[in-house]
Amino acid sequence: MPRISLNAALSRLTGTMDGWVYKHYRNDKRGHVLSRKPDMSRVKPSRAQLARRALMREAGKFHRQVLADPGLLKKYQAIAQKKRINLSAATMGEVLRRKSP
Repeated sequence: MPRISLNAALSRLTGTMDGWVYKHYRNDKRGHVLSRKPDMSRVKPSRAQLARRALMREAGKFHRQVLADPGLLKKYQAIAQKKRINLSAATMGEVLRRKSP
């Protein structure tokens, strides 16, 4: 396997670009990994996956409602600050706790 040294600009590269997936494992011997983006066009999600995706869409919708309403925003900012989490985790987590089995 070839070894390369990345300059400072590329040392934090993560995500997908042009059909490639860039990963960075911080405390692992693998370090940086480059692989092809998988073709998921023939994969059909299960009912449970579809249900979870719908729930996440609902949670995102609620988060946007909180951002639009100053009263709710103040309430959830206080909750997030108390729990030391970000606002989206507080708002979306509320929906996930209410709706999850």
